[in-house]
Amino acid sequence: MIAQVQPDSPASAAGLREGDLIVEIGNRVVRNTADLRNRLGLATIGDTIDLRVLRVNQDLRVRLRVTEVPAAPAGTVGNADIPFLAGATMNNAERTTGGRKVPVVLVTKVEAGSASFRIGLRAGDVIIGANNKRVGNVTELVTALRGNEKMVLNILRGDFQLTISVR
Repeated sequence: MIAQVQPDSPASAAGLREGDLIVEIGNRVVRNTADLRNRLGLATIGDTIDLRVLRVNQDLRVRLRVTEVPAAPAGTVGNADIPFLAGATMNNAERTTGGRKVPVVLVTKVEAGSASFRIGLRAGDVIIGANNKRVGNVTELVTALRGNEKMVLNILRGDFQLTISVR
C-alpha cells in the first residue's frame, strides 16, 4: 500500500495516491512489498511501467514513467556519511541463487570521476557484503560501513565475485 506520494514525483504524475494498493506491474502479480520494490528498482530510467492499482472500490490501470531520482549529496548513502561511496546510487534488490531469492544492494549509477568510480564501483554491481558482514539492503550496507576508516566490499559483477578494499 502506498503510504506517501511525493509532489512532482513519477508516482504523483501517474496519478497514484496514498492508500492505493499496487497489485500488478506489467501484468505480473505483485506478491509483497519486496517484490514491488525490486521490480521498480530494476526498471530503467525512461521506461514506462503499466500498473494495476486498487483504490477504495476501484480497479485502475496506471502508466508510470520511470525518471531519475535526484542523487543524494556527495559522500552520502541514506543519511550516513560514507565518503568512499560518493557519486553512487544504490537500491535494494533481489538476486536468485540456488533457486531462492536473496536480498542484495544493486548499484544503479556511478558518476564518472566520483570517489565510488575511483575505487572501482560500477553501475550494475551487486553488493553482497561489507566489512565481513552480509548485507541485503542499503541500510545494512550503511550500518556495516559507518564509522570505519577502512572499507571492504564484496561485489558480484557479471559472473565474477570481486573484493574492493579501501583504507
